[in-house]
Amino acid sequence: MTLGPLLQRLSSGSSGSGEVVEMELRELVDLIHQAAADPSIVALQGTFGQGFQFSVGGYAQLEEIRNAIRLFQQSHRIHTEPNLLDPSDHPNKSSSPPPAREPKYTFAYADTFGHPMDTGNKEYFLASEFQNIFLQDQGEINLFGLSMSKTFWGGFLDNYGIKAHVFKHGKYKNAPNTVTETQFTNEHYENTFSIIEDINQTIVDGIMSSRETATADLATELDERLWDYRMWRELYSHGVLPSTVAATLGLVDACTPIDVLDHLLEANKHDEVKANLQVVFGKALDLEKFRATEAMPLQTYRAVVAKRKKQEAYQWRILEFTNAWSEKSFLARGLFYLVGQKTTNPDHMEMFKDEVKARKETIAQVNIIGSINDKVAAATMAALKHAAKDKDVKCVILRVDSPGGSVTASEAIYQTCIHLGKPIVCSMGNVAASGGYYVAADCARIFASPTTITGSIGVFGVKLDLTDFASRYGVNVDHVTTGSNAAPSDPLQPMTLNIEKTFSRNVDRYYTHFKRIVSTGRHMSMDHVQSVAQGRVWTGEQAKEAGLIDEFGGLCRAIDHARNTYTAGSAQVVVYPKKVSFRERVENLLTANENGAISKKTMLMEIWNEVVVATAMSERGSSISTHGSSDTDVLRTAVSSILDKALQGSNTNTNLSGIMLTMDESDALKLLLKSASTLSDSFPPSFWG
Repeated sequence: MTLGPLLQRLSSGSSGSGEVVEMELRELVDLIHQAAADPSIVALQGTFGQGFQFSVGGYAQLEEIRNAIRLFQQSHRIHTEPNLLDPSDHPNKSSSPPPAREPKYTFAYADTFGHPMDTGNKEYFLASEFQNIFLQDQGEINLFGLSMSKTFWGGFLDNYGIKAHVFKHGKYKNAPNTVTETQFTNEHYENTFSIIEDINQTIVDGIMSSRETATADLATELDERLWDYRMWRELYSHGVLPSTVAATLGLVDACTPIDVLDHLLEANKHDEVKANLQVVFGKALDLEKFRATEAMPLQTYRAVVAKRKKQEAYQWRILEFTNAWSEKSFLARGLFYLVGQKTTNPDHMEMFKDEVKARKETIAQVNIIGSINDKVAAATMAALKHAAKDKDVKCVILRVDSPGGSVTASEAIYQTCIHLGKPIVCSMGNVAASGGYYVAADCARIFASPTTITGSIGVFGVKLDLTDFASRYGVNVDHVTTGSNAAPSDPLQPMTLNIEKTFSRNVDRYYTHFKRIVSTGRHMSMDHVQSVAQGRVWTGEQAKEAGLIDEFGGLCRAIDHARNTYTAGSAQVVVYPKKVSFRERVENLLTANENGAISKKTMLMEIWNEVVVATAMSERGSSISTHGSSDTDVLRTAVSSILDKALQGSNTNTNLSGIMLTMDESDALKLLLKSASTLSDSFPPSFWG
């Protein structure tokens, strides 16, 4: 199986089509896990370089993918999972050992690892987990170390008479420094350097561990300097490493003018090709590890897995049906048994019931992505409440990838979590700091990667004072109030003693409450919380030592923990809020119109948008396309005409609501278009079927 550039935005350029594939991190990791257990998949290739750029939030996501690749390589050590479709094959019912598995091979190819904007080289960090790395002859590697820059506006604001009054708790709560300082303060620099140094150490350790086998002989020749951290300092100072130097240092296995995948596939078909390849690459390539004869792009395997899951679900529905009738009728039980439905055997009935019950269990995944504001809080709370009402949900995974945000929004999510009535396991992404840690603090278990950014237990508030700036240009603002605190946040209201006291009291109160939340959730004394708080930011590695997280691991590790702890072990993961189908979205719009929540014009325009989006996602070349126009263009013209008539007062769609509730998506589209009789000639007869 070939992986194109990876991560949440996955570009599968290695397939040859140049198609861009967007994929959630969990789906990508799950696909690699599926491939690890799939006997038909024997190798994994990753393609990297400037021609295959990918977008990634941070190193924590890379660690999750590296872990999945490592699992793929070690999949021969994993025992065969029980066949859920046949309880008689359950390992608990048999003493026979699972069948042996062959080790699986991984390799990477890059035209270069020299992207100028990626000095930390995330691509190479990920590629180093593959067993063999091939680099294009004229490629290069940039290993310059990490950097973190910060822009300070203090001098600029002073020049224009703008004053930022900052109220904060925690000497390391450095976020407001950008508007008050002109450079790093000692505490700010100390905390920032500590973070990038720790992340850099994790990167170096990961590369060293992954490349250890490949460079074992070389390390002796270089007096083992490759594994000496002083060597890495020299690499950072040296600059760009050409492909030949990278190969000499053992950072890549071989240089090649083109991707070796096609040659590897041919080598397993023709002995002459294999012999020539072995001569060219020598020890750098063990052809016995590579047993594949065909390549499958990731998006193709994605479709295979989706089809397999649908078939499995269909088989389970059949089994549920046959067993339900078997319990009701002895005759049906005998008939089903004769045609091969083994689960109707009384010996298997109870086990099957347990399996069905286990498969109905679900784990709700609720994502908190980006800054936590009122809108994010409302969506998160709604998702949590829906999960709480679902009796099949046994546990919630709170996936946090947020730098924080509003105190009140964070508090709203936190209160919903502690009153949910179901266990919550937190999985931290690239960052879960400040408000991101606030919402996670009370979770039953917290997982994070060593490079996750977390902590920042502190509070700050800022009041801008523009009165000096305004006066320089002859602007004066007078306030008429009924109290001394009537306009505390107005930037044209100068700072007063009462306003200062108000801000200070609020910051004090929120900080104390934040620490109390951490103390309660993490079972720490307030003194210990104070020692790890003060606004200091920690990496996942440091946070584990400080007791702020429980275990290292990504989302999959958190899900495994939830399955093993709170379910029977077969629970499916459902992301909340659940995706709403096209039909459901249209039904919601129609209901909102009937209830008077939206006007008919708004309803029809929203339905129009849904039609265009749904059609644009459909396959090209369907029977809708005619006279050289795309299906989207035809639908746009047709629906626009319907809307024009509707907005002019036509009663064409008066019965649309009741009818569309009973239709599937394709029929609803046809009905929407056919309801305007004047448009029937715009479509070929084949469209109406």
